[in-house]
Amino acid sequence: MSDFDAELHRRCSRTLRDNDRPVVAMTRSIDLSVREQETVRKLLVRFLPNTEAWVYGSRVRWTSRPESDLDMVVFTTPEQASAVSNLREAFDESDLTFRVDLFVWDNVPQEFRREIVREHIVFSNGCKHDESTKSWLYNPKFPVHWERIPLYDMAQWKNGLAFRDIEFSPTGKPVIKIAEIKGGISGKTKFTHNVFDESVRVSPGDLLFSWSGQPETSIDAFWWRGPEGWLNQHVFRVTPVENLDTTFFFYLLRHLKPNFIAIARNKQTTGLGHVTKRDLERIEAAAPPLVEQRAITLILGALDDRIELNRCINETLEVMARAIFKDWFVDFGPTRAKAEGRDPYLPQELWKLFPDTLDNENKPMGWRVVSLTELAKVNPESWSKKNAPHEVEYVDLASTKWGAIEATQRFLWEEAPSRAKRILRPGDTIVGLVRPANGSYSFVSSAGLTGSTGFAVLRPRHSRYTPLVLLSATAPENIERLAILADGAAYPAVRPEVVGATQIVVPDDAVATRFSELVSPIINQMESNKRNNHMLAQSRDLLLPRLFSGELRVPGAECPAAEAT
Repeated sequence: MSDFDAELHRRCSRTLRDNDRPVVAMTRSIDLSVREQETVRKLLVRFLPNTEAWVYGSRVRWTSRPESDLDMVVFTTPEQASAVSNLREAFDESDLTFRVDLFVWDNVPQEFRREIVREHIVFSNGCKHDESTKSWLYNPKFPVHWERIPLYDMAQWKNGLAFRDIEFSPTGKPVIKIAEIKGGISGKTKFTHNVFDESVRVSPGDLLFSWSGQPETSIDAFWWRGPEGWLNQHVFRVTPVENLDTTFFFYLLRHLKPNFIAIARNKQTTGLGHVTKRDLERIEAAAPPLVEQRAITLILGALDDRIELNRCINETLEVMARAIFKDWFVDFGPTRAKAEGRDPYLPQELWKLFPDTLDNENKPMGWRVVSLTELAKVNPESWSKKNAPHEVEYVDLASTKWGAIEATQRFLWEEAPSRAKRILRPGDTIVGLVRPANGSYSFVSSAGLTGSTGFAVLRPRHSRYTPLVLLSATAPENIERLAILADGAAYPAVRPEVVGATQIVVPDDAVATRFSELVSPIINQMESNKRNNHMLAQSRDLLLPRLFSGELRVPGAECPAAEAT
């Protein structure tokens, strides 16, 4: 028995009287006075003794106002429905100056559970933890006709190796860690020429499960889409058993992500949490007959296939845009070809715009070396108390990766994070200042967004400079430069002025205009594909919990009528 389970058993083995103080498990504080916390605690003990209660929302984030609601979820059984109703009335009739929004966990839609799990604080542990919270964590609901199987028994789980520094080399096969799984091969990837057991060899298309790390951002299931390599520790290579479709199992793991996050958070220390082999053995998962597995996979896979196609198209479009930028403004290809007497490789109307010779600085004659600040303003607009909107749609560094804003969050201004200050407008480029090597940069194509002060916001001084600003600020060489400067500091960050100081060789207005006319449609198509992918992902994430709970049935799957248990 683990220390956690032993302590839980000790607490639950005694009988609690109504006036007993339940175990309060708040490791972080919430925005309530001592008197308000005591009022809430006493009412919980009176109406729902021995019941787990979580709080979340603005009073956990410390972004609340005095009248803001207290958001609370309780883990109750159906037999406690009347007690829940009575507790709601008691909260309404109490002397609390704010409303308590009380929810029952089983009634919370699956898509909202992830957010609650991510930010909650356990207000009261209660002995019902084992019967309700743990019931959800280790015995999630599935349709009754699905066969119940311990998750661990549904696959082979092979953990990676703990590599030593002496095994690394500049070339060879990559060592695949969570960083490579999420961000691909990068300048920080380790390589080795050593040969290891075949069980830790990773090939394209393998299913991987990261079981250790920051719960909300690291613990998840992934397809490996990079080159062949060797698996690092803290990641399982997962091979489902014979009667399970591999893609179905991937979606099953994705469906269980809220459970994994909550389990890992229960064990979290110094920011890290774990989902162990023992946890996988305890989780009672389920699977339908193979025909229904494949029907579910067909629906969800069609959406993911379209997302992947758009991603690949964008990858190709980005390569095209960066190749043109590099040829014109880094290698000076047209001017070099002219100077060497080579044949034109661009249309004549473009070719004639380029200078015929290079100057003594080896750049096209008449072109200038300037800082980005000559082409763009840095952090031109910010919110303050005087001009603050009613609400903001917030973009932070964590949700901005390698050219894409993956998610936004809406906040009332009074409840928004203190860093939600930068006004973003279509055409801006944002570059993360903290740990630049993480690739927190993107083009802004949507109106109404607010960025973190952790970004440098670059707003072109003229629309013809928009592609130049984007491609120079986010060029791999520039991101590497910023990362080196950040790594050399006590705090791994650079100032906005450092981003603004990025050097670029700027042409005359005619070349800049034609470059914009050529590349802007490419950028616009990429942004359209990103928006399309966002909508496809929303549809997939809406369907996923409904298909796995039995709320939605797959047409044509010949199975008995299903109800969740």
